[in-house]
Amino acid sequence: MQNSVKLNSEGIVEAFVIGDQDYESFRKLANDADPLLIEQRKKGNPVLGLVDLTKKGHYTAASNRAAMEMLEKMDYDRVAMFGAEAVLKEVTEMIILAMGKHDKTKLFHTRDEAMAWLKSPLDAKEEPAAL
Repeated sequence: MQNSVKLNSEGIVEAFVIGDQDYESFRKLANDADPLLIEQRKKGNPVLGLVDLTKKGHYTAASNRAAMEMLEKMDYDRVAMFGAEAVLKEVTEMIILAMGKHDKTKLFHTRDEAMAWLKSPLDAKEEPAAL
């Protein structure tokens, strides 16, 4: 099975990271997610992403770089990730902090925790961007 992305019934762009990752696999995931994110923005909806890391395999330096580039370039209000083990969680949190997106990109242990944060009201500084 490979990575996939969909717009779920709650209007959240949900990405599934499955198996070993390289630069190309993350680039394809970002390319698949982009139209869904753009569609949500055009509709005036909050642009929310949920990333499931529970079935991920190994990462490479190139895949880590691709994931960082993806998060930097994408237009979103909030992204919640869940299912990362401790080492990946620490590395990911450092990358998010370095990118300056720690207020709108967070890691959680469970899907329920991630969904609760995504569904919570946006702060005034997080209001959906206008077109």
